[in-house]
Amino acid sequence: MQDRTHYFFATRRNHREEDAEYNAQKIKAMHAAFEDEDVPIIEAVHKEMRTTDFFSLNPVLMSNDLAPVKVRKLLNKLIAQEQERGQKKQESGTKAGNVA
Repeated sequence: MQDRTHYFFATRRNHREEDAEYNAQKIKAMHAAFEDEDVPIIEAVHKEMRTTDFFSLNPVLMSNDLAPVKVRKLLNKLIAQEQERGQKKQESGTKAGNVA
């Protein structure tokens, strides 16, 4: 398992869309909030978790965690299926190599 963290966020608004100065201020504020508030927490959590499986920690989940949890479970399932296919392919290649 690789030891790295990915963090995604998005934002939107439907006011003052054409105001370049306001846009620049909003972007600057969002970047500052991310760097000054989110990054230290993300780094601290990563330091403590390292490669520990998320669900083995029995996390407390909130309603807004539903979509990310579904994605995480789906990714875990897809990774397991891919690893299983790779293992079967490797085993069949080994068997074929022994026959020849």
